Parts: sequence; structure tokens; C-alpha cells
Amino acid sequence: MLEAAGTGGISDRVAAVAEECKRQLGAQSVSIVCSAAAAVPFTAGAFRPIVVLPHSLLKTTSDDELRVAIGHELAHVYRHDYLLNILYELVSLPVAFHPCVLWMKRQIEKNRETACDEMAARCLESPTGYARALMSLARALPQPPVATMASSPALGVFDGNNLEERIMQLLDKTPRLSARAAGAVFAFSFLLLFATCVVGYSFALTPGQDASQSSAAGQPNLSGVWTGRLEEKLPDGRVGHGSLYLRLQQSGDQITGIVGDTQTTTSPVENVILSGSHLKFSAGAPGGPKGPVLWTLELNVKGDAMEGTGRAFRGTDNHSWDVEIKLTRNK
Repeated sequence: MLEAAGTGGISDRVAAVAEECKRQLGAQSVSIVCSAAAAVPFTAGAFRPIVVLPHSLLKTTSDDELRVAIGHELAHVYRHDYLLNILYELVSLPVAFHPCVLWMKRQIEKNRETACDEMAARCLESPTGYARALMSLARALPQPPVATMASSPALGVFDGNNLEERIMQLLDKTPRLSARAAGAVFAFSFLLLFATCVVGYSFALTPGQDASQSSAAGQPNLSGVWTGRLEEKLPDGRVGHGSLYLRLQQSGDQITGIVGDTQTTTSPVENVILSGSHLKFSAGAPGGPKGPVLWTLELNVKGDAMEGTGRAFRGTDNHSWDVEIKLTRNK
């Protein structure tokens, strides 16, 4: 946007004020340009920062107002606020909707602007003079200094939407926190924000857990091929024996699979319920010349073995009988 609107050099008066502020704040390697596209002074760039001043202000502002605008933006550069602001946004992105995160970001923004005011006040004779010039600069803006840069990572002199609070803090004579204490508070706030985001990440990832993680929730991982023996107590009193093939695929709480007497003669498992180590499902089977059979099985899982009982029902003659199953998982 700045390139489209055009940026340019600064006048000798602005350059002199800028050099004075740079010496006061120790920010010598910062470029300062003017732009017709800028509505308020702001800072942009993490590694090659620039301070952009609006053309409209340079014609009417006093030297003290220039010191406020330039000094405040140089304080952002000195504190690496542009880079930190991007970092905050990235870290908080997964839980950006949470009210606590929104509140913390507002507090960080307000404290950031207050800290820059205190640094920039060195460029004037006193904090009171800085507060007076800040108010005058706000009145000189062509539009209200509220959320002008809200959609950009750039940092403006009127970010935070708390101008009155900043003025009162500048006039307040109460002793401030030492630099070490302020750093400790900042570090704690950042760690708290980071911890909140980590928790948000963990909740966001929970639905996507794969089957190998399901045991952490107290449920076994049933994926694999299970083979074993089936014993049937048939309606005519005979006891039948046969082989059983079961292949399961588990993804989180979802379990699908096939079951049959061989790998080639199978039916899909249905109505699967896994509660702890207790597995229940039903499946159809061809059943031979007397018609298809519906199995309802309940199995207990212990590691790579499962066993249990069930019922078989044949609808053609309304006969049902008990079944016993023992399976082991193939390695």
C-alpha cells in the first residue's frame, strides 16, 4: 500500500528531531520515511524496521509532537515489538476465540503501549510534557486514532485504544515496577499464554487420535487379524466346531471389520460397541443349506487374546443356540 501511494524522504526539521530521538533511545539503524497513505505514525518490519510518518502531520505538528510520534515508534523498534506481536498472534491462533486469550492479548497491547510511552518520554523534558504533546498529536490526526492499524501487524502510536489511560499513567507519580520486575511479569504472561495455547492444541488434536493411542483412554487397540476356534451348541444337541477369522480396523472410537469361517467367506461386523475391554458386535453368516445365521457376540479382550460367548439365530426356522469363541491376534 505504501509503495502504491508513494513514500519519500523527510525534511531537515524532521530529520533533526529523528536523530535526536535515535540518540536518546539507542536506535540508530532505523529508517524513517513519509507516506501519503499513512493515517497515523507506525512501525513495520521485524529485521529491517522502518518508521512511517504521515505527510499530513508533518506540515502542522510541533517539534514536541514529532518527538512523541518518532520516539514512541523507535521504542517499539528497540523492544522488538513487531516481531513479538507476530509471535503472539501465531501462538494464540488455535485458541484465538477464547475470552481469556482475547483478554490477555488486550492486556499485552495496553502494557506494550504504556512501556513505549515511558521510553519515549526521555525524548522530551518530562513525562508531563510528553503527555501534553501526545494529546496534541491525537487532536491533529485527520481521523480518530482508534484501531487504524487493527488489520495489520504494524504498530502505531495510538494502538491499544486506551489513550486516556496512557495519559493518566504518564501523569501518575506512583513508582513503577523496576525493569527486572516488569520483565518477570512479561515472561509470566507469555508463558501463561503459551500454556493456554498448548492446552488448546491438545483438545483440538484429541478427536484425531489414531488407534494406537486408544489404550491411553483405558481401551485396547483391536486393529489386526484375529483367528481361532468357534464352538456351537446346535439345536439338535450336537456340538459343532469350526474356525473363525476376524479382521478389525480401529480408529479412535470407530471400529470396522469383517468376520467369517475363512478369509474368503466373510461378512461385515455391525453394531460394534467397545466398552473398556468388552467388545460386542453382530454379523451375518451364510449358515449352510438351512439358511443364513445372525451372530451376536460378546468378547472380553486381554492383550492379544479375546474370548467370550454369543447367540446364533437362524430366521428360516426360528432356531437359536449358544456359541463360544476363543481368538488370538496374529503377529
